Amino acid sequence: MSDFAINMLVLHSFGPPVIAALGPTSFVGFWISAAVASSTAHVVFNMFNKKKTAGALGASGAITASTILFALMHPKAQISIFFFIPVNALVGVCAFIAYDIYRASSGTNGRIDSAGHIGG
Repeated sequence: MSDFAINMLVLHSFGPPVIAALGPTSFVGFWISAAVASSTAHVVFNMFNKKKTAGALGASGAITASTILFALMHPKAQISIFFFIPVNALVGVCAFIAYDIYRASSGTNGRIDSAGHIGG
């Protein structure tokens, strides 16, 4: 599945409750702020690691920020990891963040912009 398709699936799953809580206008501001933070984290991380990588738009980081906000708003909501492993939202999002931290710190992130996710 492409990065875009995964991002849209996650946004479709977690976005509506966050948009309902913030309102559409505030959500757009939140989204843009998270995307800028994500892109900044990507650039800074790659400067310190002296990697030459493509730029980042920050969309995945904004998705991550939306899932974190959802988990903070609804920590006990049941979500499914990989479509079939049920966990509380806060546990699932924390596990995802821990995995990104591991991948960024170990240098095993491959095509995935773990620093951008964390920055979002």
